Amino acid sequence: MKSEQLIELGLTKNQAKTYVELVTTPKQTVGELARRLSIDRSFMYGILKSLNNKGLAGYVMTEGRRVYYASSPENLLEEIEEKRTIAFSVIKDLKVIEQLTEQVKSVNIYDGKAGLKLLSREILKERHFKLMGGGGVLLTLDNLRYDYPHYIHELCQKNIKGKIIVSKNNIARLNKLLKGSKIKLKPLQKKPSQVNFAIFSDKIAIFSSDKARTIIIKDKQVSEALEIYFDIIWDQVN
Repeated sequence: MKSEQLIELGLTKNQAKTYVELVTTPKQTVGELARRLSIDRSFMYGILKSLNNKGLAGYVMTEGRRVYYASSPENLLEEIEEKRTIAFSVIKDLKVIEQLTEQVKSVNIYDGKAGLKLLSREILKERHFKLMGGGGVLLTLDNLRYDYPHYIHELCQKNIKGKIIVSKNNIARLNKLLKGSKIKLKPLQKKPSQVNFAIFSDKIAIFSSDKARTIIIKDKQVSEALEIYFDIIWDQVN
C-alpha cells in the first residue's frame, strides 16, 4: 500500500504515513509512532487527533497510556461521501450566482494535474471527442496514474466514441490501455510534440503533458474549424 494514494484521497503526507503504519502495525503509542516514522512527538499528537476526527484512528487506554489503532479503511468512503454532499450543495449555489451575474467565461487556464483531471471529466460528459496527442498522451496518463484506470473504465461503460492521432511509438501501448473501448487510433509518423489538443462539444482543449498546463476554450466556431483540420489530417494518416 502506498501512502501517495491516500494523499490523492485528501490526507496529508504525515496523515497517510501514520495511517498506513497503524494498519500495518496496530496498537502503538504516540512515542512509538513518532520514532518509527521519524516525526516529532509533538506533531504526532496533532496527526493522530486529525485521523481520529476523520474516523480513521482510535485508541484504548492501557496501563495509563493511549495505544492507537487504525479504524476501518471503509471510513475513507464516508468522508468522501460527506464532501460530495457538501460539494453538490456548493455547486448548486454557485450556479445560481453564475446565472445572476451572467458572466461569460470563454477561456480558462489550469496548472498541474487538476487541469488534466478536469479535462478528463469534461470529455467523459460527451458522446464523442477527437484528440491529437503526438507523444504527450501517455505522459498525460502517467501524470494521472492513479486516476486514468477509472476514466478508461467509464469511457468504455458509456460507449464514448473517439478518434486519437498519436505517436507511432506509443500507439501499441495506448491500444492496449483502450482495449474494449470505441476509440480509434491512427499513428503520427513525425517526431511528436508534448503539446496536445482535444475537440469536444463546442470546446477545444490545449494541454501540455510535460508542464501539466491545460487551456480550455469554449467557442463553437473555433471548435468546428479545428475539427475540420483534424478530419483532414485523419484522412491523410495511414
